[in-house]
Amino acid sequence: MNPNAIQLLENNIEYINWAELSLNPNAINLLERYYYKIIWHLFSNNINSVSILKDYPKKINWTSFISKNINIFEIDYEILKKRIEIFKEELIQKCFHPNKVFYYLDVYQYDIANDEYVTY
Repeated sequence: MNPNAIQLLENNIEYINWAELSLNPNAINLLERYYYKIIWHLFSNNINSVSILKDYPKKINWTSFISKNINIFEIDYEILKKRIEIFKEELIQKCFHPNKVFYYLDVYQYDIANDEYVTY
């Protein structure tokens, strides 16, 4: 599957492997035009499929769509930041506890406090 061969495919529709093309994230425009040839259970894995799948919800393979399609989630980092604020102090205490700092220095030659590997 060559994601950059879309122009060549558009000129040779009769030779397209629609299963492979259904997985190609760069083929969304072509797949929109030939939606009736989409292999839907594979297309649900395509990370750029959300815009088309909104129009065909009954065609979605929910198992693969939810587990493999990263574009269905929108992460609200502000809300996450507020939710973990109550753990911040405790997390810092655990991560930077002197025993942990020395352990990482000794075992991995990694200085947690400065976020760097050290050589002795």
